[in-house]
Amino acid sequence: MKDEITRLKLPGSFKAIQAAPVYVTWQENDPQEELDITISDLTVEKGKPKTLRKFFLQINGGSIDPVVLTAKDVVVGPIPPNAGVAGQKTAALYQFPVSYEGLMEGQNTITFYAEHFTDLNTTGITPVSLPQDDGNINVYPLGHLSFGAFPEKNLVNVKLERPGIEETPDKILWKAIKNHALKFSDYEDFIDTILCKEPPGGPGAAARDRMKYRSPFIKSEEYNLVKFATEFFMLKKFGLSERELIGYVGSSGKLPYYDFVISAIRDDLKFDSLKGNYEGGNDCDKREEQRLFNPFMTELIWSYWMEQAGLVQTMNVINLRFQNIRTDVFSDRLQRFDADPLRPLSYILWGYIQDEQHRLSLPRRVNEYDHEYGLLLTGRAVGKMNTTDSRVKFLEAFHNLLNLSFIYFKESDDTTYIADAFPVLNALREVHLLLAEGNHNAYGNLTWTARQEMLMQQYVLARPEMREFLGGRVMVPYPETWMDRVDTMRNIQGWGETSVLHYYELAIHGEQILLSIRYGNWSDVTLDRTNAANWAQEFRNNIYRYTHAYRVVTGVDLTMDKIQSTSTFAIQPAYLIQQRLMTEKNHGNPALVQRQQRMMISRMTKDRRTQ
Repeated sequence: MKDEITRLKLPGSFKAIQAAPVYVTWQENDPQEELDITISDLTVEKGKPKTLRKFFLQINGGSIDPVVLTAKDVVVGPIPPNAGVAGQKTAALYQFPVSYEGLMEGQNTITFYAEHFTDLNTTGITPVSLPQDDGNINVYPLGHLSFGAFPEKNLVNVKLERPGIEETPDKILWKAIKNHALKFSDYEDFIDTILCKEPPGGPGAAARDRMKYRSPFIKSEEYNLVKFATEFFMLKKFGLSERELIGYVGSSGKLPYYDFVISAIRDDLKFDSLKGNYEGGNDCDKREEQRLFNPFMTELIWSYWMEQAGLVQTMNVINLRFQNIRTDVFSDRLQRFDADPLRPLSYILWGYIQDEQHRLSLPRRVNEYDHEYGLLLTGRAVGKMNTTDSRVKFLEAFHNLLNLSFIYFKESDDTTYIADAFPVLNALREVHLLLAEGNHNAYGNLTWTARQEMLMQQYVLARPEMREFLGGRVMVPYPETWMDRVDTMRNIQGWGETSVLHYYELAIHGEQILLSIRYGNWSDVTLDRTNAANWAQEFRNNIYRYTHAYRVVTGVDLTMDKIQSTSTFAIQPAYLIQQRLMTEKNHGNPALVQRQQRMMISRMTKDRRTQ
């Protein structure tokens, strides 16, 4: 019965017999496996009980058994308020537990007995004779304790839990994408090492020597090593392998998205013969196999947010100063830039400037931002755009996806509500199709080249010599060493008060979110809301951090429950950033801010009409 009784109905009731100077109190013990009994004897003199009496109890009419007491079980304490004894302040308290064993479902009764003692009024009470080792003794009932007991079968446990989500194979792809996120500290260590010697896992001593002289410029060995070692590092870091995707890719070894696309290109039969084995075949076959089986996990949105942060502009200002070219009124603040000829920085900058004709120009990057995402840049150097294919619906669709994800998170956290991820699934399909439309022409090559060039720029800014020139706020916890230099330049040039850290958050989290959508097979009609729910939970942290950084940078909150009109989602972040910059410069002057808002809307409308 001990295993069945789990709860007592307390308080119960104690009924004393005659006028015994004894009463009983009780409480359930924790963890509810026994009942604590306290017998209070009021016959106390000078703070001590008169005698240590023998007590007995009988459970539900069973045998009368002695209560085993030791000296430590007997204490003298205050009488509880319910004793009802006037003038009495202390009592001898006899405490002991009663196990649930022997209790039964429903009403239970425990009868307490004691040997005769002087203060016990036994008139009219029939004693019970109990056999003892040294003969029989008479015990007298003191009273009855009645209470209810309930077995576990009568208990109903009510608990609110979130419903489980079935695992889906596409989680394998998402984990692989996150594992291939590049850590700048690893890249920086690699370049620092290869400038002096062959690093572990590097291209090899012979290849390193060839890197030093690949460009035709003299005294540019350090720059050549930085440039071509960066490409080598990216090739090792960004490429997915078929082994990482076991359980997600099918028998073909290709991403399901690629299988889906290739099924429509049956005129090129070579696709069917590729098996992911690079041995044999010509260079064309090897290149096609690499593109199909080892896609590179890079996204141009990373470069877009780095450009908005002022990374490229910072390098441009330093390059002009290195060439002793005065640009504007802020040039005086860069007067003390002196790169000595004893350390690598001056040689890296020399080669970087000499190699300018081989780098992407600003118009080419701007045109590709517009082609892939419909994103624009503003500034004097941008000029008028003349693009033919702009992804004008991407920004609204992407922000709508983030907003629906937040609604889903709120619903899924409510344990009284079963959240529906189907709206998220539809939004994922919409964004996937828009990304696929931009996945043509210069997409792969320009994305790769822009990433390589900006990594090199970050490395140059992270050099110790650059800290001597630009300095930075030491106590700000920047996650990467180049960031304080950019923030210093932003402050010098008046590019806004928003820290580069928030642009960095937009870059790294935006890249992972879009890679999971671009390479996921979201057009597959067999995918359901379970896949969308898993995607939302997998990238929940990325979505939270991206939307927070977007609010800090642009002032637009993408998490609100459709309070804003959908047109707010489609406003170009470049215009919002420019508007915040003008507000900061005008110290929030209402009239100037309103005029700037009208100018921004007018320009945005004009730009879209010309595309």
